[in-house]
Amino acid sequence: MVDHNPDDILDKKIDQLLTFYRARLHLKDSEFKILTDIAEDAEAMVSFLEIRKGTLIRDLKQRNIHLEPDRINGFVLYQARYSKMGIG
Repeated sequence: MVDHNPDDILDKKIDQLLTFYRARLHLKDSEFKILTDIAEDAEAMVSFLEIRKGTLIRDLKQRNIHLEPDRINGFVLYQARYSKMGIG
């Protein structure tokens, strides 16, 4: 059995989320409102993830969130939506 470091797993997962939302940033200049909304959400998420990455990893570990993509995504998205940053 391979022993995985939770910090590495969480770090890589948040980097994946950053990559996903950064890829959406090019939509911000689109003439379509829905695409602009997606891009603005992506811009806010990139800022949130960059600023809160260390805190998110600490909180994920403290709350003993299982190292499953869906659980990590759910926790991160919940934190982003209901944080003081007002994303969403």
